[in-house]
Amino acid sequence: MSYSWEWERRRLLGSMRRMLESFERALSEMEEIASLMAEWEEEVERLLDSRLKSLTTGELEPLYTIYDVGGEYLLVVDLPGAAEDSIEVYVVEDRVVVEAEVKREIAGAAFGGEFYRVSARRYRGEIALPEPVEPRGVRVERRGGRLIVRIPKKLG
Repeated sequence: MSYSWEWERRRLLGSMRRMLESFERALSEMEEIASLMAEWEEEVERLLDSRLKSLTTGELEPLYTIYDVGGEYLLVVDLPGAAEDSIEVYVVEDRVVVEAEVKREIAGAAFGGEFYRVSARRYRGEIALPEPVEPRGVRVERRGGRLIVRIPKKLG
């Protein structure tokens, strides 16, 4: 009985090919994870920038939610403590700007106030919309501390 070197060589080459394929899959997954982490880092940086901006400007970015309801967007903006007569809404092509004065200064602290304190005298938010809209058909309604904005989508 003779030993088949050719068989051994093919077995080793097959093993090496499978290892290389596994390595390439792992590398691809690592690149995807790195891409997701970069997106996450940008989002965190944007959130921190907007929140820290309030330290110097005295403005708070309001919380909001956008709903797609067929032919229009429904934008719900939380403005607790806003003076009703000071609320202004501007709609431009692909964004909404909401501004309002607060009835009395809003103050808050994080981590027991050890790291920073913030006080704000007004709300200001620039909200990007998913697609261009028709600014002329906008309807605004106030309900308590919330602003309900109905924005028709641009036709065509």
